[in-house]
Amino acid sequence: MLKTTPGYRLNEYKLVIPLPDALQQKVIAIRTEFGEKYSYKPDTGRAHVILVMFSQLEMMVYMISFLLTVTLLTAIKLLSRRLLSMKAILSSRFLIQL
Repeated sequence: MLKTTPGYRLNEYKLVIPLPDALQQKVIAIRTEFGEKYSYKPDTGRAHVILVMFSQLEMMVYMISFLLTVTLLTAIKLLSRRLLSMKAILSSRFLIQL
C-alpha cells in the first residue's frame, strides 16, 4: 500500500482492453450461471482484460498520461513498420500487388 503525504490524494488506475460483444455475451451467461449456482450476485459491469492496475498520487496524473501516450504511440509506430515490412516481403515473394 502506498502511504500518502497529507494533502495529496491517492488515485487508482486501470488500463483495460474491452471484450468484443460476442465474448461479452458469453461472459454474461457464465456470470449469470455462476450466480444462480452459488447464490452469488454477479458483477453487472462490462467484462474486460486488465493490462495494468496501479495506485499513484493525484499530482502525477499528467506524467502518467504523457508516459502512456508516448508508449502507445511508440507501439503503434513499431507495429506499422512491421506490417509494412511484412507487406514488402509478401509482395516480393509472391509477386503480388498489395
